[in-house]
Amino acid sequence: MKPTDYPNLYSFMKEAYPEETQWLEDTYPNMMQTAKQIKIIPWQDEYAIADRNPEFIDQLKLLQMALDSGLISQEEYQNEVRKIPPASKTLAVALRQEKAVSFREYPSISVIIHELGHIHFDVDDLEWNSAYGGGENLIHITYSGKGHFTEEQIADYMRLYRHIYLLPLEEINQMAWKIGQAINEGLKEMGYTDFPVHPVSLMMTAGIIPSVEVNEGETVLWNTDPKTLDQKIKNGEITFEPKSLKSALLIFISAYIQDGFIHGDPFLLNYGKAFFRKLNKIKGE
Repeated sequence: MKPTDYPNLYSFMKEAYPEETQWLEDTYPNMMQTAKQIKIIPWQDEYAIADRNPEFIDQLKLLQMALDSGLISQEEYQNEVRKIPPASKTLAVALRQEKAVSFREYPSISVIIHELGHIHFDVDDLEWNSAYGGGENLIHITYSGKGHFTEEQIADYMRLYRHIYLLPLEEINQMAWKIGQAINEGLKEMGYTDFPVHPVSLMMTAGIIPSVEVNEGETVLWNTDPKTLDQKIKNGEITFEPKSLKSALLIFISAYIQDGFIHGDPFLLNYGKAFFRKLNKIKGE
């Protein structure tokens, strides 16, 4: 049977990917209720309007190989991915208002989850796509057993990501302190008390050199114990270019924190646990 022969997306998933569908039902039951409401409609040529040059797919593959081989860092990978236009072949589309999906060819379970998530959470690629460190990644991490994220946490994370992305630049430093304070409080609840607050200080404590442009105090930044950086940032000895601070903050809460769960770096893993522990305190409204 073709996907369009099934009465809804859930029925197709149950038949095509029974094991993964059962896991999704057990872990994200509300998401699977949404799947029961989604129609699968025939593919139309107009859905391929987002297609791009195939060379971009090759570029993505090369970047992934470089990351897997340790030739580039996670941050460098994320930065390069952001520069690449949409992938060359649109494999599926989600029509959120109509609660319908269409597949260009027989879909993998990953493609299905991607389109289902667009409709269930009513979100764009910005905060959902795994290529950008979006909420989709949190489902993959949960499936791998390396972390556990509820639907509410995934929704809150995506809301916060979009909130930061759209935040006026003059408010970004305040948001950085807010996120850092929440992580610091979460760490203390977990028994870790000797940590700074500002995300740049936290990253440098973990041995990460953040890609952030320094307006004032660059020498001070690189020659100060990361655990004592907070005061110098507070008193203005060190200031950051707001746009680059926003980028660094988004990478911190997506790529680095997710990397902690995936690879088990003790600093990043604990930052991630603390972040999600306090996410309801800092989520974007």
